[in-house]
This record gives sequence, C-alpha cells and structure tokens, in this order.
Amino acid sequence: MFVDRLGSIHCIEQMRPTWAVWVDAIRRHLPGRQRWGWLPGWRWWQEQFLPGMPPRQRRIVRMIVWVGVLEFVVFLFVAAIFRAELHSGS
Repeated sequence: MFVDRLGSIHCIEQMRPTWAVWVDAIRRHLPGRQRWGWLPGWRWWQEQFLPGMPPRQRRIVRMIVWVGVLEFVVFLFVAAIFRAELHSGS
C-alpha cells in the first residue's frame, strides 16, 4: 500500500502491473544484499556480471559455480582424510 500525492491509498497491484514485478524484485534483492554483501566480489558479481546475461545463462553459471565449490569441498575432505591417515600410520 502507498499513498499518492493527493492522499489516496493504493495497492501496488492497482498501479501499473510491471511495478509489482519491480517491487517484488527489489524485496528479494535487498535482503540478499544485506546477507551476502560482506563477501568480497559479491556486489560485482550481482551488479556487473550477472545482469548482462539472460536468465538461462545465469542459471547455468550459478550451477557451474556451485559444482566447483562442491568439488573443492570434497577435495579438501579427501585431503584431510589422507593427511590423517598419513600421520596416524607413523
């Protein structure tokens, strides 16, 4: 709900239909920015890199990044097990 210059109360859906989409996008963006904004490179990734891509490519890039992160975590886990086995055998 918002009040226009004349004091009339309107629901955002009564205004232009695209405004509701913009308001919804902003409501999703701001909490994400507050939550992840401390990470180095997050703002550049969200505001410079991703907006230039169509949604399908963004989903593919996001999946590739998550698979890479998961792969690295598994590698660290295997390296930790290997190191533990190496030191326990001595």
